[in-house]
Amino acid sequence: MPAVTAGEPVGTVEEVRLDGVRVLVTSEPRGAHVHQVLLARLLQGLLGDDSTAADEDGLTGLTLDHDRLGRPTLVQRRTGAEANVGISFSHGLPRSWAAAARGYRVGIDAAEEVDFTEAYPYRRVFTDLELERVLSLHGGRLPSAAAYLWATKEAAVKALGHGFHSLDYREVEVIARIPGGALLSAVSVRGLLVTAWARRERSTWLAVAVAGPVVPQSI
Repeated sequence: MPAVTAGEPVGTVEEVRLDGVRVLVTSEPRGAHVHQVLLARLLQGLLGDDSTAADEDGLTGLTLDHDRLGRPTLVQRRTGAEANVGISFSHGLPRSWAAAARGYRVGIDAAEEVDFTEAYPYRRVFTDLELERVLSLHGGRLPSAAAYLWATKEAAVKALGHGFHSLDYREVEVIARIPGGALLSAVSVRGLLVTAWARRERSTWLAVAVAGPVVPQSI
C-alpha cells in the first residue's frame, strides 16, 4: 500500500462546516493514483504549514488502508494504529472527489442525473415521502431529485462507516431540509440522524455528511 505524505502541492480545497465540524473537500480528474493525490492535498489542508502540529497529531507517515467493508482508513505506518482523521472518496463521470476531517467520520458521494432514467427502480430505493419532499425543490425534474437523494443517502451511510452493506435503501431517508445558506439535510439511518450538505455541479449532485465519533459502529 502506498504511503501518504502531506508535502504535495495544494490544489483547490473547499471547507464545509457540518455540525461545527470542519470538513475539507477536493476533486481531481479521474486517473491513476487519484486517491493518493486527493488525500495528500486534503492532509496538507488539514495541517497547514505547522509541522509541529503535524508531528503532535500524528498525521504524517500515513498509509491508506481499507477495512473489511471497504471503508477507507488512514493508519500509521510505524504502529498500524488508525489515525484520527476520517476520509471518504467518490467517483463521478469526469472527476473523483474526496473529503476529510479530524476526529470525525465523513462520507462523500457524487451522483449523476444521467443514471436516473425511466427504468430506474425509484420506489425500491426512495420512499414516496422523500421524493415528494424534494421534487418541488428540483422543479419537478425527477432525475435531479433522485441524484440529490442518492448522493445524500450514500454520503450519510459512508459517514457511519457502513455503506449499504447491512441496510435496505429505504431505511435511509432524507427527512428534512435544514434552513441555511447551503442545501443542508437531515438524514435518518434507522433512527440515527446525520447532517448532510449537498450542491449541484452541472449534471452531478455532490453530497458530504459527517458522523461524530460516538456514533455506534454497528446498526
